[in-house]
Amino acid sequence: MALAFQTNYQTAVAQGVKRLQARPPEVLAALGARVTANGYCTLPVLDTVFAVDLASGRVTLATPEHEPLADREVSLKWQILTLHYLAGAIPLGDPADWVSFADLADGRGYERVYEARVVKRLCKTVARERTAFVRASQGLGAQRAVWGDEGFRFQVFPRLSVIIAWYHGDDELPANASFVYPDDILSLLPVEDVIVLSEGVVSRLQGKDW
Repeated sequence: MALAFQTNYQTAVAQGVKRLQARPPEVLAALGARVTANGYCTLPVLDTVFAVDLASGRVTLATPEHEPLADREVSLKWQILTLHYLAGAIPLGDPADWVSFADLADGRGYERVYEARVVKRLCKTVARERTAFVRASQGLGAQRAVWGDEGFRFQVFPRLSVIIAWYHGDDELPANASFVYPDDILSLLPVEDVIVLSEGVVSRLQGKDW
């Protein structure tokens, strides 16, 4: 199983590299990436910057000056998310509306997986109480949003943000949270990536590495 899992991810990376190499620099710039003279493009992701090797698709962390850190490669999941984002459509502006995962037509059938891997994981860890959730969100550079009892908007990629609405619990119910997405998110990422992206945000809120 592990070998098949790894092979699937490597296939996704190879396909993402081909699509990336077909994109002109002006399209990458419209997605918020900066193409450099040394064969990379750099891309802000949450509170950091990624460097993408345009020849191989390898994604590493970058310095604040957008220089690639060769020894700081990101996980395959973040690598694929980055390649898929850079191959996606260019949003025309702010979303017309925000939707929950349950509102995504392609998400039907994934609800239990999403709930377990994203929402429950968040609420059982860093979002069990307000102070920890607020501190972790602000640590990732998120901006307050008028959602729930505490809401934060996370700029995951330059043209793709996600809002987390947090709701305090009471004596009978624990704290809860919901993720909301721009209504055009499936033009940027497939629904499986929406789950992985949301998991990635939770991991970063927990202080885990890329």
